[in-house]
Amino acid sequence: MKLSRIAGFVFIALLLPAALYAVGFEVAVSGWYPSPQGEVSYNPIGTGDVIDLEDDLGYEDTWHVSGRAKLEIPIIPSIYLMATPLEYDDIGTKNIEFNFGDTTFSADVALESTLTLNMYDIGLYYDIPFLELATSGILSVELGLNARIFDTAVTIEQGVLEESEDYVAGCPLAYIGVRVSPIDSLAFEAEARGVTYSDITVLSAIGRVKLSPFSPLFVAGGYRYEAVDIEIEDVVVDVQFGGPFAEVGMQF
Repeated sequence: MKLSRIAGFVFIALLLPAALYAVGFEVAVSGWYPSPQGEVSYNPIGTGDVIDLEDDLGYEDTWHVSGRAKLEIPIIPSIYLMATPLEYDDIGTKNIEFNFGDTTFSADVALESTLTLNMYDIGLYYDIPFLELATSGILSVELGLNARIFDTAVTIEQGVLEESEDYVAGCPLAYIGVRVSPIDSLAFEAEARGVTYSDITVLSAIGRVKLSPFSPLFVAGGYRYEAVDIEIEDVVVDVQFGGPFAEVGMQF
């Protein structure tokens, strides 16, 4: 999708000049294995027009690659960038006739579908002053604001019938990050982002255990959960993704 390429250029444009002034830099790539749950609908007339990701579309757990980068910059807010592309496609069936957009699909006939939910986060944050110094480097807490962009598309096909819709939407999220590092080579980290207003509810939670026996390299593992309930242009996406992840990266 075009936005995916644009977001990539934006991330690079933000990273390069900021990196020249950064006093701390971290970049990582992770493999995430979430379970897809929830529902989608497009201009629904009744409850039967709501489509379940697992039961109706047949979506299953699968690996997804994501990336993130953090830049700690003096005086001005530090920057946190994260890209999380998600795409599912499979064949399923629904046991009742249903409407999706302007198209009526038959019961008990195979459905081919694709759901794309790409999420891009751009966050600005500050560390709580003197907390890390007061705890001898063991505890640090980050507070900030996060802009999340959703690049979303849903397509359903059944024989010659096809209906699809896509949109781009954004929303602001509150951000908090906590890091506990009892020794230099071990850290426990937790991140939370979230907001609820109008027709949008977003909750994001990440917990990781990070090991860095050979600085600046590190490996990490943990659990990530994303819940999105958003209605844009008559498309309702009420989904949850949760599962373990493994990560490799560098920090300076």
